Amino acid sequence: MTLRMGNNFLQLDVARDGTDIHKGLMHRQALAKNSGMLFVLPQATQHCFWMKNTLIPLSIAFINHRGYVMQIDDMQPNSKQQYCTGESSRFAIEVNQGVFQVMAVKKGTRITGLPIF
Repeated sequence: MTLRMGNNFLQLDVARDGTDIHKGLMHRQALAKNSGMLFVLPQATQHCFWMKNTLIPLSIAFINHRGYVMQIDDMQPNSKQQYCTGESSRFAIEVNQGVFQVMAVKKGTRITGLPIF
């Protein structure tokens, strides 16, 4: 799936079910530039992610049901630290650490092209 963030685009794998959401980007050795994973979460509520068995540093953006970034966190490889939303989120996007900063994506940025419910 391709998503637009301002003038930038990301090519994302999509995790929609429990197994794919739980596995995420575990065990990958590398992630191509401007790629990552979109998590379509089962309901809009507070969600937590961690980096168990994830080998590369990632950034995660939590996105509400209207497509706005609510929070961005940088996550460290192989960590069981939990990164949780303070508000209800419906989507999350993981990319190489620093990609959101380079693309000037921050809290309040509108993401277009997300699945509609």
